[in-house]
Amino acid sequence: MNRVKVKMAAKAAAAAAFFLFLTPFIHAQNYPLLSPGFVIEDDAQENELTSITMYWEGMPPQGRIKTGEQITLTLRARAWYSRQPGPAFFMPSVPQGVILTSLELSAEERAGGIAAKIKIIPLAEGDITLPARTLLHENTQFVIPSLRLQSSRRRI
Repeated sequence: MNRVKVKMAAKAAAAAAFFLFLTPFIHAQNYPLLSPGFVIEDDAQENELTSITMYWEGMPPQGRIKTGEQITLTLRARAWYSRQPGPAFFMPSVPQGVILTSLELSAEERAGGIAAKIKIIPLAEGDITLPARTLLHENTQFVIPSLRLQSSRRRI
């Protein structure tokens, strides 16, 4: 269904069960209030900013990983809407000494709230930090927490 913005001509129009339909092409016509195929939207909602808090899943115990081994982490949303951006939008910058790869998501994973899956392979010992970020897409703000891992050559 195509979303069409509709403005009420007046409160009296609602009482009369008709509304005035205006298009960008200056075409105006009266339609019944419950005409199928039209979605009435409130302009005030267009300017509201929705905030979605994200979280990381699949963290190793104590945040430690062996150098050269790979782990897969999932970035998941606490609330999710089907029109959110794809996984590439959520990819962090790659820290030095780390291989970081985005993995494909199935439609079921996306529908289940998964924003991105990443594979991390540390190449050297030390701390791996992905800083906290706030990303904006249309009127949605995504709050992504920081991620901290410790890489070591020893078996953990």
